Amino acid sequence: MSMTPTEDDRFTQFLYDKAHEAQASIGYTPNIFLQMLGSQGGYQTAVQLLSGLKISDGFTKLWQGKRLDLTVEALVLESQWRNHFDARLLEVAQKRLRDVGYHVRAVSSATSDGPKGRGRKRHSAAAGTTDLAARTTLPLVLRWSTWIEYMTLELDSLETGAELESVETWLDGSEPTTYSIRCGKLARDSNQRWSIPLVYDERHGKNPAIAAKYGDSVDWGTLIISISADLTTVTGTFEPVDGSAGESPKITIAPAGLYSGLSRAQIEVLLRPDQGRLRKRLLALYGACAVSNESTEQALEAAHIIDHAASGASSERNAILLRADLHTLFDRGMLRISGSGKVDLSGVPNDSPYHTERKNWNKVLPSKVLTAVRDALKAASDTSE
Repeated sequence: MSMTPTEDDRFTQFLYDKAHEAQASIGYTPNIFLQMLGSQGGYQTAVQLLSGLKISDGFTKLWQGKRLDLTVEALVLESQWRNHFDARLLEVAQKRLRDVGYHVRAVSSATSDGPKGRGRKRHSAAAGTTDLAARTTLPLVLRWSTWIEYMTLELDSLETGAELESVETWLDGSEPTTYSIRCGKLARDSNQRWSIPLVYDERHGKNPAIAAKYGDSVDWGTLIISISADLTTVTGTFEPVDGSAGESPKITIAPAGLYSGLSRAQIEVLLRPDQGRLRKRLLALYGACAVSNESTEQALEAAHIIDHAASGASSERNAILLRADLHTLFDRGMLRISGSGKVDLSGVPNDSPYHTERKNWNKVLPSKVLTAVRDALKAASDTSE
């Protein structure tokens, strides 16, 4: 799909007007976006932003300013201009907005900023918020005695064994920490109240590095989160692994202000779609570990090639299925995959049983997987060099 030169001129002006609205309403001037509009026009600018492996700085700024309605994603979806974009790009836009709790408004010919030039009613400053009971994305703030923790739960795709991450900021101003979390067995009672156990295991994912750095000052265990049926009330009880009496956080739902005061790297963690949803898509596409060919579903996890801290996207173009233990090795840099898809286990000690097992593994990622993630692998290789 595309636009005629005349349509592109009108779409470009439409985006210019919205950029100026962002400047007037929240004081944000999207300089790079304006440069792109000037050099390549509105259509190619939108296609480029929607095709990227990561969200743009502008998306983050507009989220912080509570004006997600002014993102390219929303402007395309909520106007008649959406008819000029293919289904793949529209799905990308939809997912990015859905993953931060934004409800996309339906397009009507009488209220759309489309080719006919009719004006759409402006969203309020709180356009990024939605009716909590009508959605299943819950951004949470957990307030502990000496730190604040942030996480996002996707209730429609959360499942036992799902991978989550949270960002923790200490009240004394210490460096923020990202925890790897596993979801335990989910339950709903007769009143439809959710019970979600979140396991903080010091051996899992990024946690060994945290345990090594902070030692006994970090409590490991399970946080039991309870959510009311109407998704308006959340409570939590922490159960330390050593059986001692644990501190329980005060939990609030923060649909608009979750990312206030956080750095971009921290925001990237929370903007990532839930791992469970991505894992389901990868299972449907491939059904087996990209390295070991393990096909036991319970043993497989979604592994990001470009990490969230480097703005990695949560999509099939930036993720592969890995057996859980291999995922851990991959995250620690002990198992590497080159830009051409070659599997490298040189980071594992020579006497490890992995070297014997690898004789039956793929030396290069399967062609179907490699085709999907080639660009991400090359980008990750360039970053590490």
